[in-house]
Amino acid sequence: MIWISTMTGYIVPDPPKVVYKTESELAHILYNCKKPTKITKPTCDDIKSDKYKGKHHRTLAIYNNVLQQIYIRKDLEKSYNKVIMQSVLLHELIHHMQYKNKVDLGCLGKYEKEAYNLQNIWLLKQGEKNIMKTLDLNSLYLMMLFSCGDYNYLNSFDNRRFFSEIH
Repeated sequence: MIWISTMTGYIVPDPPKVVYKTESELAHILYNCKKPTKITKPTCDDIKSDKYKGKHHRTLAIYNNVLQQIYIRKDLEKSYNKVIMQSVLLHELIHHMQYKNKVDLGCLGKYEKEAYNLQNIWLLKQGEKNIMKTLDLNSLYLMMLFSCGDYNYLNSFDNRRFFSEIH
């Protein structure tokens, strides 16, 4: 977190709790399966079923600022080296520091843009390829992720609670 502080000027807070979860458990957290889901999301029954297994394999980590916890997928070492796995944790730590420093960037897309940009800088400094190649991301995905459109249709959105999903 000291590196993040050096890059951003954010004060270093107490670290969040890091919890390792399975792919299915991450999907349950991401889609908030304790409550009914929207039609556009997989239902909780879909997530629990075998037909869903592997369809959300791209979610690597999630930050929950309400609980101040980072959820990281248990099986990352099967697909990524140690540096890339560390960058996933770094990304979520950036969100933790944004939250604890009460950073107001105006929309969720700007929080993600800062986190991805810092993650990219860190990866390059470690001798890895850029984040798009390292995590197999495309420009359209990032453009949508970084956008600050009208999210009023998200009735369940709460400014005090946001999840960061890293793909």
